[in-house]
Amino acid sequence: MKEIKHYILWLLLGVLATGCQKEAGSLIPDDLPRMDEICASYNKTLQEADKGWLIEYTPAVGTGAFNMHMTFKGDTVHMESDYYINSTEDYRQQSNVHYRVSGVVLPEITFETYSVFARLYERASGNFEFEIKPDSSGGFWLNPIHLADKGVRFHLIKATDESLKVFKAKVDMQSEIRQFVLDPTMKYFRQIDLKDIANNKLQATAVFQSRTNSILLVYQKDGQTQVDSYPYKLAADGIELTKPINVGNQQLSALHFGTRQTNGVYPIGDAAKGISGTLTPVDTALYSNKGVGAALMDGQVQYEISGVSQLVSDDYYRKLLLLNGYYTTQLYFNWTTQSGDINQNLYTAVETFDGGATYDFHSYYLKPTIKDEDKLFYQFLTFKTTVASGFSGPKIYTDPFVTKVLLDPKGLTVVPAASGVFTLISRSDSRYWFTVTLRNRKENTVNE
Repeated sequence: MKEIKHYILWLLLGVLATGCQKEAGSLIPDDLPRMDEICASYNKTLQEADKGWLIEYTPAVGTGAFNMHMTFKGDTVHMESDYYINSTEDYRQQSNVHYRVSGVVLPEITFETYSVFARLYERASGNFEFEIKPDSSGGFWLNPIHLADKGVRFHLIKATDESLKVFKAKVDMQSEIRQFVLDPTMKYFRQIDLKDIANNKLQATAVFQSRTNSILLVYQKDGQTQVDSYPYKLAADGIELTKPINVGNQQLSALHFGTRQTNGVYPIGDAAKGISGTLTPVDTALYSNKGVGAALMDGQVQYEISGVSQLVSDDYYRKLLLLNGYYTTQLYFNWTTQSGDINQNLYTAVETFDGGATYDFHSYYLKPTIKDEDKLFYQFLTFKTTVASGFSGPKIYTDPFVTKVLLDPKGLTVVPAASGVFTLISRSDSRYWFTVTLRNRKENTVNE
C-alpha cells in the first residue's frame, strides 16, 4: 500500500511538470512584433514608393476591372483611376483621401474619405476595407474584408515609369470611350458589326456600362431580345474582355480601337484572328423594348419634360425659356378634361405670369399609337389655348418642336430610363431626344 501511494505521488508530479512545460512553450516570444508595429511598417513601405502604387481592381463577380494609381503621404493618398462616367461622376483624379492602416487580428487598410472605392461600393458592390499582406516582391495583396470568398485578392504593386505610361493610356482610353458614348453631336445608339475571314457576322446594339466596365450586346434572336454582358478592363488601345465574344468559330477576347473617323465610326477588331468591324452611331436600335410603350401610356398619366438633348435645347427649349414668364412642357395620356372628354393626349406648354398667380395652357391635341412594343407615333388633331389673344411668343418655338420631333413620320423610340422615367428618341434623327418624368397618375383635369 505504501508503494502504491508513492507511485501515485510520482505520477501526479510528472503530470504537473508536463503541464508546466506546455504552458512555458505556449508563451508569446518577447521579440514578436506587435500589431501597431506591423501596421506602421506597412504604412512606411507604402509612403516610401516615390512613384506610388498600381492596382487592377474588380469590384464584384460579373463586373469589369478598374485601374488605379495611388500615392501615399502622411495620412492621405492621392488617387487616379479610369472610373469616369461624365462631368458629375469623374474619379480620374482625387486628392487628400484619408486612409488608415490598422488592425486587431490582422493588418487592414481602410479608405476613410469618400473615394473611387466608395463609389464602386455603391455602384458595383465593391469594397473600401481590405486586409493587407506583403508579397515576396515588395508589393502587397489586398483581400476585401467583407467578401465571403477569402480567396479573392488584388495585387498592389510599385509603379514604374513604364507602368505609369501604360496606366495613363488606359485612363485616356476610358475618356475616349465616354466621349464616343456621350458626344451630343452623334446619333443616340451605338451599333457593333463584326465579321471573320469566313464572312461570319455578328451585329448588335452596343451599350457601354462604365459604372461596371462592361458592354451589353443587344440583338434579336428567334424573335426574342437577347442581351449578353461582357465585362472588360481597359487596354492602351481598346478593351480586353473577361468573356470572349463568339464570331463564327473564332473567340474575340479583345477589341482594338482604330482612329475614330470624322463621321464618328470606330474601326475595331482583332487582326491576329482575322476579325474586323466597326462601332457606329445609329438612329435606331436592333431590338425592341417589350411592353415599354404600354408602360408609358398606362392609365391617366401626366409627364413633365425633364431633360432634353443638346440639339432640342439649342433649337427649341433654350429660346423658350428666355421669354418672359416661366414655361414648362408636359405630355398627357388618356386624360379626362373638365368637359369630360376622354382619350385626350396632349403636348402642353404652361405659361405663368404674376409670380405664378396666372397659368395659361397652350395645348396640341395629339393622337398616339404604339407599334412594335416601343415605337410611339403621333397624329396631330387640333390646337387650343386659354389665352384670348392666341398663342403668341412660345408658338414660334413650340410649333417646330411638335412638327419636327413629336410628329416625326418615323416615330419616336421609347426607352425606359428609370421607374416612371422614359426617353423619347426621334427615329429620323436621334440627336433629337427628350426625357419625360411621371408627375401625376390619377383622375384629374388638364386645366385644374
